[in-house]
Amino acid sequence: MGRTWVREREAAEYLGVSASILAKWRCTGAGPTFSRRQRVILYAVEDLDAWARDGRVRSTTEADQRDGRLKRPTRRKKAAGAGQVLAAAP
Repeated sequence: MGRTWVREREAAEYLGVSASILAKWRCTGAGPTFSRRQRVILYAVEDLDAWARDGRVRSTTEADQRDGRLKRPTRRKKAAGAGQVLAAAP
């Protein structure tokens, strides 16, 4: 049985996002795989399903870690307490 292909607008509706988001994801490589036939962007429905399934996470932190957006927590510098003097900058 052959693959079922949909155009960009139908793929966006299928995933519940806008067509412009799909375009951004194509540019960054963040979205589902696609095929270009001349000037027409096509998505295989099975690729949309696989991409949506593989992208499931349990928290926004997990999503950020997966996408490389989560930075390591920074430690706060202790403020000088009473009687302490801050070192002058060189």
